[in-house]
Amino acid sequence: MSDGYVHRTSADFRALFPEGKSGNDVNGLGDPVARRPRPFFWHPPAEQDFGALQGAVIDHHRQAPSIAEAYSRNADRGPRPVAKAPGAAQRSPAEWSAAVKAFALGNDADLVGITPLRPEYVYEGYEIPHPWLVIIGVAMDYENLASAPATIDDPRAGWEVADKYNKAARACRKLANFVLGTGYEAKTYPGPMATALNMIPAAIAAGLGQLGKHGSMINRSYGSSFRLSAIATDLPLVADAEDRFGSEEF
Repeated sequence: MSDGYVHRTSADFRALFPEGKSGNDVNGLGDPVARRPRPFFWHPPAEQDFGALQGAVIDHHRQAPSIAEAYSRNADRGPRPVAKAPGAAQRSPAEWSAAVKAFALGNDADLVGITPLRPEYVYEGYEIPHPWLVIIGVAMDYENLASAPATIDDPRAGWEVADKYNKAARACRKLANFVLGTGYEAKTYPGPMATALNMIPAAIAAGLGQLGKHGSMINRSYGSSFRLSAIATDLPLVADAEDRFGSEEF
């Protein structure tokens, strides 16, 4: 074991759960009416009840130098925003949709889908003013991910997650700059830290996969081995249909 590693037991993490609070209180289990999602993990600690636990989880994984470097300010997470071009270029929604998808797939994305924004995709306390979402998926390397769980001596799985979050950030930031260059608005939503957008339901609506019983998505090509990012935009677009391929029935 490498010097400086701090071992934490499951009891150490359980002790950081807030007393009298359950994740089900946040996720809406048993709520009689539909509502917007509430901030949970990967939101600022002050906005949620599980901030201390989140901090310990982050610190634990970042004891591995390669993972810490992948999440550092030195990591390549894409270009800075460009100024929006004056005047909006004119194309049909179908033409813009094809152009957006072609650009994304040529610039780090492995999956891309389009869906209109719905209120239930936006966390309480946040707003998204743009009417359309473009959701991007980035595939992860199977061999690296199969080495999970990550340890201080073999951090490949944890590094792979961080690396693909960075790649997904690059993809959405490049796409946002492409859209800004056409004279339309674009706001990026990269991971892993969450802001306004609850990406999984939006990604399902955009045709990137179905919801699995593990609480995440299943894509027909990549299974659950991919990471998401997104942009919100006022570019006129055409919505994709959900891709229902039988995972729930199976």
